[in-house]
Amino acid sequence: CDLLRLRMALTSDVLYESKCKCGEVIMELRGEPAVTLTCFCNDCAACCKYCDDKAEAAGKTNISLFKDGEQGLYGTSFFAAHITFAKGEDKLVSFKTLNGKNVRAYSSCCYTCMICVGGKDFPYHGRGLNTNTLTVKKTGERFLPEGPRIMGSLAPKEV
Repeated sequence: CDLLRLRMALTSDVLYESKCKCGEVIMELRGEPAVTLTCFCNDCAACCKYCDDKAEAAGKTNISLFKDGEQGLYGTSFFAAHITFAKGEDKLVSFKTLNGKNVRAYSSCCYTCMICVGGKDFPYHGRGLNTNTLTVKKTGERFLPEGPRIMGSLAPKEV
């Protein structure tokens, strides 16, 4: 199963796009994602809230990282080498939250968190992207992962 997933991820075809709410940042994604997950750790919850609060304070609408009514980050990982910018790389603002290990990035135009996890401590040089920003390149339809998702086991805690 892992070998099949690796083969699917290594295709050179652009299958998906990740766009911020206003369309000023667009990433093209080759191959299939390595994993889709919902994480409930304090760092991920803080990341979601940080971007949503920035958008609200600026009077803008972003694409939230929160998964449809859940208080967890909804991320999909692609190999970093399979992500290219079609537009707006210069509009990304990097930041770190509580644990300081994961580098995250939001769009300066509408405060959509685009890269929700990454950095040197993230396995297989992957980048976790905001699943809610992903569309199927060929159809423009929203990306909906097939099969089970890996769920974060940590519930949010009072800080």
